[in-house]
Amino acid sequence: MENLTLAGVDITKIVTTRDYSLEQTGKITKSILQGSLPLSFILNVEVKNPNQNNASLNRLEYIALIDTTQVATGSLEEHIVIPAGGGIATIPLTVQTDILDLLKKQPINTLLNYTLNLADNGNRPVRVSVKIKPWIQIGARNVEYPGYLTITKDFSTGHQ
Repeated sequence: MENLTLAGVDITKIVTTRDYSLEQTGKITKSILQGSLPLSFILNVEVKNPNQNNASLNRLEYIALIDTTQVATGSLEEHIVIPAGGGIATIPLTVQTDILDLLKKQPINTLLNYTLNLADNGNRPVRVSVKIKPWIQIGARNVEYPGYLTITKDFSTGHQ
């Protein structure tokens, strides 16, 4: 996970609310007063190809969850080749959500804990999951995978 921002403020080095500068606090407050509190990050998903032929993706749909709360959906329209024989490719998924929208689903303390733990500054792990549905290129044809594959990672202090 990289580029973790809240209302455009890099929160990867923030441990408590005292760590925010006046400018950062102002940006976040202004965003809240305008009716939104955007959280965004890039989730790098590594894909391994155990087959003896290269694998190709042209499209990928995804659903991102923090613990059990769905936070974002999206798609990636990019040709990605995963090399044969155990080759690995990294797929960057941009996750963007609005914390104020999530407040309708979760209590504020839960969301603040999510945010601090994602920034690797909380006291308990946060489980980030992504459900992906790839379109695999076979010959000249794109074939949709018949469901979602789920990838889950626990993020805790010192283990990003």
